[in-house]
Amino acid sequence: MLARGARSPSGLGTLVGVGLSGVTGLAGGVLGVLLLSGWNRRVDWVAWILHPDLMVFGFLTLFTVAVATSLVPKLNSTRANPKLGLTSIGLLASTTPLWLLFHTRPLMGDIALLASAIVFAAYTLSSVKRPRNAISYGNIYFGAGALTLIAVATIKTLVDAQSPYGEWDEYTYTWLALMGFPTSTILGVWQHTAHFRGVSPRKTLSAAIAILWCTTLAIYTSSAITTLHVMRLVGVVIEVIALSTFLFNLSAFTPAQLPSRWAFDPNKWRYRWFDRSIRIASLWLTVGIALQALYAVCPEGFTAGYTQLLDAWIHTISLGFYLVVIASYAPIILPVLLRGRTLNIRLTLIPQLLVSLSVAWRILADLLTVFLGSHTAALLEYSPLPAFLAILVFLVDVHRVRGGRRSDTESPEHLLYLASNHGERVSSPNNHTSRDKDC
Repeated sequence: MLARGARSPSGLGTLVGVGLSGVTGLAGGVLGVLLLSGWNRRVDWVAWILHPDLMVFGFLTLFTVAVATSLVPKLNSTRANPKLGLTSIGLLASTTPLWLLFHTRPLMGDIALLASAIVFAAYTLSSVKRPRNAISYGNIYFGAGALTLIAVATIKTLVDAQSPYGEWDEYTYTWLALMGFPTSTILGVWQHTAHFRGVSPRKTLSAAIAILWCTTLAIYTSSAITTLHVMRLVGVVIEVIALSTFLFNLSAFTPAQLPSRWAFDPNKWRYRWFDRSIRIASLWLTVGIALQALYAVCPEGFTAGYTQLLDAWIHTISLGFYLVVIASYAPIILPVLLRGRTLNIRLTLIPQLLVSLSVAWRILADLLTVFLGSHTAALLEYSPLPAFLAILVFLVDVHRVRGGRRSDTESPEHLLYLASNHGERVSSPNNHTSRDKDC
C-alpha cells in the first residue's frame, strides 16, 4: 500500500512544476514553429539557440522531475526530505527565465541546472530501495537517470563556459540530454507499473537489462568526454539490445490471472486504454531507435541526410515517445499524486493518434527533403499542427479528469500498485491481496 507516513513534495509543488513545464513547452514549441517558418531573422537566431534547451530541460526534464519527486517515494514507500524535492523543482524552473534573460550568456542558467541535478540526485538516491524482485528493478533506472542528469548538466556548463550552446553540436551530448534522464525515468516507471498492464517481468532478465542500460549510459558519458566515434557505435549496439529486450520483458510474460480479473473489473476499459497507449509509445520508441542507429552510422560527409536523420530521430523520440507516454500516465497518476484519489473518467486515444500523425508527417518531410531536395522542406512548417491539436484535446481530457467523480472500485494504491511488497497482485475481483511468486 501507499506508505501512510511517507513524506514527499506537496501536490501543489508537483502541480506548479508540471504547470511551468507546460508553459515552457508551449513557448519552446512556438519558437520551433517560428524557426521552421523563417519569420524573422532575429527571432530565428534566438529560436535556434533556445529551442533545444527550453524543450529538453524547461519542458521535458522539469515535467519529469516534478512528477518523480512525488512518485518515486510512493513507489518505494520511503521517507524523503520534501525540501530537497521542492528545491530541485525550483532550481530547474529558474533555468528558463535565466536562459531567456541572458540568452547570449547561458552560464547562469547552466549553474542552476547543475545545482538542480545534484539536489535531485540526492533526493532520488535517498528515496529508492535496493531491488528485491523484478518490479523493484525500476529503482536502478531512477538512480542511473538522476546521475546521468548531473553528467549532462556538467558537460553543458563546461562547454557553455567556452563556447555558448556548442554542446548541441555533439551527438553524444544530444543523446544524453534527450535520452539519458527522461528515458531512464520512464523505464523505471514502466518496470514498477508492469502489473497494471497485465505483464509479469522476469527477475533475472530485469536485472540483466538494467545492467545493459547502465552500461549504455556509461558508454555515452565517456564518449561525450573522449569523442571517440567507435564508442558511440558500441553504445548504439548495447542500447538497441537493452531497449528491445526491455520491451520484450514487459510484453511477453502475461500471467493467466490478470485477463480473468479484467473480465469482471468494471474499470477494465482503463487497463485496455493504458495498454494500447503504451503500445503506441513503444512503437515510436522503436522507430526512434532505428532512426538513431541510421544517424550514428551515417557518413558525416552526407550533410543533407545526416541533418535530416538527426531531426527525424530527435522529434520521433521527443514527440512520438515522450508526449505519448505523458498522455498515457498523466490522467492516471496525476490525480493520485495531487488529490490522493483515482477518477472514473473514460479517456480516448485521440491525443496519441494526433501526435502520431504529427510525427509521421515530420519523418516523411525529412525523408522527402533527403531524397527530393530542400524545396520539400516547406512541409515541415505544418507538421507541428496535429501535435498542437493533440495538446488541446489532452487539456480537455485533463479538465474532465479534474472534475470527474471518484472511482469507488479502485483505490490509488490498487491503481498504481504502489505496494510495500511489489509482488502483490490482484487475481480476482474478490481478492485484492494475493501474493504472486517472486518474478
